[in-house]
Amino acid sequence: MRTIPNHGPVISNHALMRWLERSGAIDAGAMRGLLANSLARAYQAARSITTRDFLILADGLVYVVRQDTVVTVCDDDGRHTTRAWLLAGPDQDAG
Repeated sequence: MRTIPNHGPVISNHALMRWLERSGAIDAGAMRGLLANSLARAYQAARSITTRDFLILADGLVYVVRQDTVVTVCDDDGRHTTRAWLLAGPDQDAG
């Protein structure tokens, strides 16, 4: 892949999101709703067994929830899946 030389300022993720929202390129409210709906089942399950801080693993991503708010999304590099499997113990292997 050819890289394009950057002759301007670095654009932060926050600035990019604000530009996408305010330029009308995306409807941030609608996107928030779609994401919230897609995480609703996992969120309710987690809230029934734990506090307001937890992780949701879905579709190769880790959603970090703090005080009932998704604060960041990371690629699932396997650390969280492996830890959950180890905590569940050998009897929980879906094999």
